Amino acid sequence: MQDDNVQLEDLLSHPGFKKWVLEGDASAEEYWRTWMEVHPQHRDMVLQARALLLKMQFSYEEPKDEEKEALLAKILQHDRTSLRETKPRRQWLGTFVRIAAIFIVGAGVWGIYQWRTTTPGEVSLVTRSNPPGQRAQFRLPDGSKVWLSVASQLTFPAKFSGDERWVELEGEAFFDVRHDTLRPFKVRSATLETTVLGTSFNVSSYPGQLLHAVSLVSGKVEVSYPGATAATLVVLAPQQQLEWDAEKETVQVRSFDQNKVLAWRSGTLAFEDADFLKVVSLLERWYGVSINYSKEPSVPWNVYGKFENESLKHVLDILALSKDFEYSMEDDQVFIDIP
Repeated sequence: MQDDNVQLEDLLSHPGFKKWVLEGDASAEEYWRTWMEVHPQHRDMVLQARALLLKMQFSYEEPKDEEKEALLAKILQHDRTSLRETKPRRQWLGTFVRIAAIFIVGAGVWGIYQWRTTTPGEVSLVTRSNPPGQRAQFRLPDGSKVWLSVASQLTFPAKFSGDERWVELEGEAFFDVRHDTLRPFKVRSATLETTVLGTSFNVSSYPGQLLHAVSLVSGKVEVSYPGATAATLVVLAPQQQLEWDAEKETVQVRSFDQNKVLAWRSGTLAFEDADFLKVVSLLERWYGVSINYSKEPSVPWNVYGKFENESLKHVLDILALSKDFEYSMEDDQVFIDIP
């Protein structure tokens, strides 16, 4: 691309630019980020072209020949009429027609007609949810990867648009986010909001949970929590974890064991200094059961251990032996008798 005299329509017709904006291509992302750094005087025009492309996304269906001819004739007639107007008006329309021609060549006349005559509606949302005991892996509209944990739900737009990519999480998920400098990725959960550009991290934030955590594997994230101000937002470095205590309303940043935090992705149930109520909630989510207990233990539990694809009975047998309690099972109900 000739950089000195680049125009808006040059960007709109550039294959690499369209691939970056519409497909989130990683190599194109690097090219255009560097290009804007080298040519800061064109940054506003790049953002304008990008916004225009995003607004002009549409579903394309190949029209019949007569439909193409009729619509093209209508556009040409509009152009001929504009020739009789004043010079400033002709100049503006000339630019418009050139931009319209770019999209006609790239996507077909019928696509432009569909976009211009369709009234925009509300954003279409997609919800992916897992029942207790099930996990799932899938991709978001921008190509980012998600591993959704047990008893968890993720809501997101069917197509990301605007200046940010956002999702809403109830439960736990691991994200491997596609890098996009101009569109940050935000995860909104029960009490935390995590903002990233391109990175991989884990969020654990179940409704009613006392401890909510963001664990960063690579890249950089900014985490907002209840009561946080612009000055107190936390920026995590790789291998750092932010933990928000909803009961005490305190924040703690520390290192974490990646193998333990991400063990759930491979079907491993991991306990890390888990108290009695934490053990109960994990078992309920992991195995899809309801656990009833006579009372809470008088002596605090501090449970450590990993169970790789083990049955609920096996886990309960180990816990009963180490914590000295009895239990019984009936369908999806577990009854624990604490002495």
